[in-house]
Amino acid sequence: MRRALAVLVALALPVAAAPAAASTVGVGAVAPPGASGPGCGGCTHVQVATAPPGPSYRIPSGGGVITAWSVRGGPTVNPGDVARLRILRQSASSWIVVSETRDESLVAGRETSFPTRISVSGGEVLGLRLASGGDTPIFVGAPTGNATGTWLTDPSPGADPGAPSTTDGRRLNVAVRLESDFDHDGLGDDTQDSDDDNDGLSDTREAEMGTNPLNRDSDGDGVRDGIDVCVLTVDPGQQDADEDRVGDICDTDDDGDGLSDDVEALFRTRTFDRDTDDDGVSDGQEERDGTDPLRRDTDRDGLPDGVEAGLRRGVPDPPGAARGTDPARFRPDLDPRTRTNPLRRDTDRDGLPDGREDRNHDGRRQRTETDPRRRDTDGDAVPDGAERFPLDRRR
Repeated sequence: MRRALAVLVALALPVAAAPAAASTVGVGAVAPPGASGPGCGGCTHVQVATAPPGPSYRIPSGGGVITAWSVRGGPTVNPGDVARLRILRQSASSWIVVSETRDESLVAGRETSFPTRISVSGGEVLGLRLASGGDTPIFVGAPTGNATGTWLTDPSPGADPGAPSTTDGRRLNVAVRLESDFDHDGLGDDTQDSDDDNDGLSDTREAEMGTNPLNRDSDGDGVRDGIDVCVLTVDPGQQDADEDRVGDICDTDDDGDGLSDDVEALFRTRTFDRDTDDDGVSDGQEERDGTDPLRRDTDRDGLPDGVEAGLRRGVPDPPGAARGTDPARFRPDLDPRTRTNPLRRDTDRDGLPDGREDRNHDGRRQRTETDPRRRDTDGDAVPDGAERFPLDRRR
């Protein structure tokens, strides 16, 4: 009935659209090996042209996070030569500096990549600030232009540098790694963010569980994956009888007793009761031991299975709605060292049932009781069941 209800609920709920996949793309391009250019004491340029066949310097729709940027040093790099990535947005008459990295040192003739973390929006454009006495190019010839700038005023973020000059047929010497940011937390999904959808489960854990690392609610039931007790099954009620973090709808063992619900249905034991017969032995343990989980005294010798197994305490109640052994019905063993066989009425095979030898059924041998583990309690070479006075070897 519970699972049938879950199916009806699933049919009634809208199906969530599949989210876009996490992605990493390159934007821009560094100068080719051997490229050189004039020194610049503090020049800022921004790329305008984005049409093929040249590389695009414009952030694509959707934006993301720049997690690394690269620049190639010229054949000669002087001490103090530095470059800085800048992100700009076009205003009515010029370009506004949106954000920038710190200055990084150049390496002669080598493309160098620098880690960073800059959130960018679609339509913003890559820029480069160069301060170099060597011959590192700020821009190089390309199939497409234009690079604009030569802003010696060195604008800070938020500033408008004024109307720039235009250098036709050139592209900048800068490239970036742009990663998606699905949960908009300012971390690149592929290399910086361990939980892309911010649902409380790491991407690694979601891969193990089969959930969608880009969907906070993989099954679409209104509960985010990090707290959902059935992450792949629609379960808005979130019932979890044994509070094992697996909801009843998707839990194959609702009471956590070691027997699946299907097996309990076959045995006719209770799926929300760990000890159906309240003998102190869990239903799952009884199945493994071969005792009857529906009968407190499997061998009908007068002693409950729990007493014969030497149990002082029954199965504890789990958190939640499931339950364990009923203390009102449970009989503890007062001497766990003296265990008998719950599958054999007469453990010592002396002719007397165990329950008759342990007359008060408490698991402890009294002076007035024979020992259900010894065939001859008084040691007179006659089995207890065959003599009239089994406690007196003189009679």
